Amino acid sequence: APIHVVHYGMDLKLFHPVPRNFDHRIGMMARVVPVKRVYEAVLTVYELRRQGHPFTLTVAGPLGDELEPRYPWAIRELIERLQLQEHVTLLGPVSDPANFYSSIDIFLSNSFWEGQQNALLEAMASGNYCLSHCWGGAEEVLPPEQIFVTDADLQEKLLAYSLLSNAEKATRQARMRQLAEDRFDECKMIEQTLRIIDGVAR
Repeated sequence: APIHVVHYGMDLKLFHPVPRNFDHRIGMMARVVPVKRVYEAVLTVYELRRQGHPFTLTVAGPLGDELEPRYPWAIRELIERLQLQEHVTLLGPVSDPANFYSSIDIFLSNSFWEGQQNALLEAMASGNYCLSHCWGGAEEVLPPEQIFVTDADLQEKLLAYSLLSNAEKATRQARMRQLAEDRFDECKMIEQTLRIIDGVAR
């Protein structure tokens, strides 16, 4: 029997691009647990700012879990130790993810493991430029030039994007939205699923 692959779909009406002026704002939407590598993202922002680049980081999502309650506390201590209180923010859970995506410039997926990360798809649909660590499957979502291996690679990609003209940034953002429309549209997902079920029924 043939194998059919159906990509998970996003509500493209809820998550859509909004005009924004670039202001070096990195965002993550994730539970603050070790697998998401938020600690490393804080260190990346610290290193970039130490070099004179005014990046900031905002993380939206629950702070830790019962398995590793120390992790968010370690991140808070790191933020204070590096004097990043004005530049790194842990928001906790947010009730309006679409509004969060509209408040950032670059979405970062820094995990070392994911399934099909909903937040990444939402950010793409919202027109955010996206960068991802090389967790297994990231290459099925993003172009290879937007996937990094080391933290040095990440810094290089963040700086390269920040130096683009506004017109080129807009082109990259539009490309993210187009990828979401082509591959991760909720309506197309439903239609494809129904076609497969109909084909099996026959």
